[in-house]
Amino acid sequence: MSPADLTTTHWNGLDDHQALHHVERPAQELSSDLLRLEQADYAGRRFRRALFHRDDTTCTLVPGGEAQVGFAPARFTPTAE
Repeated sequence: MSPADLTTTHWNGLDDHQALHHVERPAQELSSDLLRLEQADYAGRRFRRALFHRDDTTCTLVPGGEAQVGFAPARFTPTAE
C-alpha cells in the first residue's frame, strides 16, 4: 500500500509492528531516516505518528481520509469579506 493510499482508519487499525512495516519502505524510497513511531496528543485525541528526518528537516506521516467541514455546505453563504 502506498502512503498516499493509507487512510486514518487503516493506520489506526494497525499494531505498532504493522505500522512500522508500512513506513519503512517509503522512508527508504525518499532517502529519509525513520526516526520513530510515537504516541502523541492533538485536539484532545491520542494518536500514533511516524517521524522521518532528511536534510535537517523532520516530517510527520499524516494519514488521510474523508474530512467533514464544520458547516452544512448546502446552507453555507459566504460573507462579502
